[in-house]
Amino acid sequence: MSEALKKIITPVDGSEGCAKAARFAARLAKAVGAELELVHVYDSTVISVMGLNALTGKEIDDAVQRVSKAYFEGARRAMEDDSVVTREVVRVGSPSSEIVAFAEDEQPDLIVMGTRGHTEFKKLFLGSISSQVLQHAPCPVTVVR
Repeated sequence: MSEALKKIITPVDGSEGCAKAARFAARLAKAVGAELELVHVYDSTVISVMGLNALTGKEIDDAVQRVSKAYFEGARRAMEDDSVVTREVVRVGSPSSEIVAFAEDEQPDLIVMGTRGHTEFKKLFLGSISSQVLQHAPCPVTVVR
């Protein structure tokens, strides 16, 4: 007995890997009648590394919203049909932790994500985001190459 997929979440960061994952997730969501939620996690360490902490909270929020909007638009362009997207969510923090927390909050049936994003240099220190999500997610995870 199999349960139907009702909700899929896909993290996006503007990378080609995320575009492929978004395309796959949209196809799957359409095929099974699921809703698709996109989430972008703005890495909070970028704010301090790039010296953005000198900006006001509103300036940082505006910058995060602009970047996130561009990533959501890119993910939607990668999809053949973006009508399955029901929500776009922005979070700030550690990408892997925030993706897992978002999944815990939203209780999706599946997370679909790319293998590599824009955080290649971090793999030297933290391990890949997809690996961390695979280990800690409260639901199945499909990683798209």
